[in-house]
Amino acid sequence: MNRAKSRCATLLASALVLGPLATGAAADETLVLRSGKTFTGEVAEVGGAVVKFRTEGALLTVEFAQVEPGSLYKLLAPRTDAKNAEARFQLGETCARYGAYEEARGEFEAARSLDASFRDRVEARLREVYHLQAQGVYNQGLEAMLAADWTKAVDAFRFVADKFAESEWAEKAKELQARALAELEKAEAQKKAAPAAPAPAAGSGPTAPATASGAPEVKRRLTREEAQKLRIETLVKTLRKKAEDWSADADKKNREGLEWDAKGNVTRASRGYEEAVDLSLRAKNALGKTAGVQYYATDLAVLEEAQKKTEAINAYLVLVYLNLANLHTVQRNFERGWEYVNLALQLDPTNKRALDLKQKITEQRIVRKASDMTNARPKVSGG
Repeated sequence: MNRAKSRCATLLASALVLGPLATGAAADETLVLRSGKTFTGEVAEVGGAVVKFRTEGALLTVEFAQVEPGSLYKLLAPRTDAKNAEARFQLGETCARYGAYEEARGEFEAARSLDASFRDRVEARLREVYHLQAQGVYNQGLEAMLAADWTKAVDAFRFVADKFAESEWAEKAKELQARALAELEKAEAQKKAAPAAPAPAAGSGPTAPATASGAPEVKRRLTREEAQKLRIETLVKTLRKKAEDWSADADKKNREGLEWDAKGNVTRASRGYEEAVDLSLRAKNALGKTAGVQYYATDLAVLEEAQKKTEAINAYLVLVYLNLANLHTVQRNFERGWEYVNLALQLDPTNKRALDLKQKITEQRIVRKASDMTNARPKVSGG
């Protein structure tokens, strides 16, 4: 089991750069895991989506995916250069990836305040975080329904409907809120109507209701482990289906972008590519949740499948990012082209097409800068 857990943790790790991170740390820090376990000690090292935490003479190596989101942020924030816009932006990316959505929003906004050139990137990420947070609470509602915790389900769906009214989950949340509320009212009515159980006669034991054959009817309740396994399997199936649907829609939007690109309609081509990126990121997030949920069940087959599909989505994102980079470069919008080609290189640092396009953009930016400097020189009139 320990070997399986270790392998699961390895599969969950992702290459991640937060900016300047200190390896030292203050004593008496707290590390809280998603499982509820809490450790007190000090951080020895942070990097590569791993926290090395020293506690009671032992050195724990913990994946970011295992850490409670708020706790993860509290460990990473002091180790991020507060005056570095890129570092704050990357911290926001990490928070969004691991479910600390409010903290992610704050870091993105901080990056924009530090450097106005981050505006477009930040606005795109804020929109994504809005939908991811809505989806996260919506999934909590689904889990509560699976556990027949109708009160928690009603609260979760109401929160999505009220706070994320513009998200794609709002209407679904309203429908499920009504269903959960009906189940809650039914359960409360049954509880009130149920007669008190009569006290058993002296010397008699508990009896089960008889079936038509006269044999006692035995209804076995699921064990806690069986119920948990059923919830996990249902949730994983739901997330996997969403990932497949979003990936298919992303491919459709990318093809639409290519068609408009060929016709010279830059606006609609850009829209198609950007929608493909958004859908791919949603699919990637769903697969990440699949891996995160399945981690606790140590189902390596599901985990490895999620890892392979995530890698495939990353490769697809590289393709779409390069489509966007090329589109903007042709329009001589070198700043946007530069942004998208760098996004592609973050996922595939050795991609030849991306490296060649980056070189081309760099050369064009140098030429433009030289031209701007020449035009800015004061003209000297003769005579």
